Amino acid sequence: KALMAEVLSPHFAAILLDHPSFKAIRAEEEQKGANIIDPNTAVLIRREAAWKEGDSLPRWYRSVQKPKYKLDPGTSAAQMAEDGASGVKLLINWDAHDPDYNRYYVEELYRPSAQETVQTRIPFVVEIVTPSPAKDDSNPVQTKMKHILDSIKGIGQEQILPDIWKLEAPGRVKGLLNTPEALEKLLVLPANVRYERIR
Repeated sequence: KALMAEVLSPHFAAILLDHPSFKAIRAEEEQKGANIIDPNTAVLIRREAAWKEGDSLPRWYRSVQKPKYKLDPGTSAAQMAEDGASGVKLLINWDAHDPDYNRYYVEELYRPSAQETVQTRIPFVVEIVTPSPAKDDSNPVQTKMKHILDSIKGIGQEQILPDIWKLEAPGRVKGLLNTPEALEKLLVLPANVRYERIR
């Protein structure tokens, strides 16, 4: 990862790393007395970690779906900022048909992370992943765009909104790149825009 960061960072405005890798790279930079990551490149640090069988769930959780992520217990936004990170990135899954699943991601991952970033005054990037349309879906493009907009609506009700929304790439749905009217609905929103203002 250090080699990739060294080779790629001069060509990008930002790169994404997990916290242990970032700390190891910073330690190596101090040891060598030279930059590995280009000083003009922002570094976003991943806040989530993989959820594993045996990890605890809230007592109210009734969904048949197991979460894919939890907050990384070994770090915090404050630690990331202290180590020199430029921002915090959080990945959450969203399923409009599963309220408990969404509540888990909001209460257990999103809200704590959002509060941390406000207190630390570090930018907050949220990546949302939604379900893929069924194979027999007659209009997968429309379905996928509805999933994406539903996820924005759900997170958009929170008091603290992300500084940057990272939404799914249009190419994830076959045919979307050839559907301009669908692309018009794929938005990256500034933090002060509420979902109700989107049409």
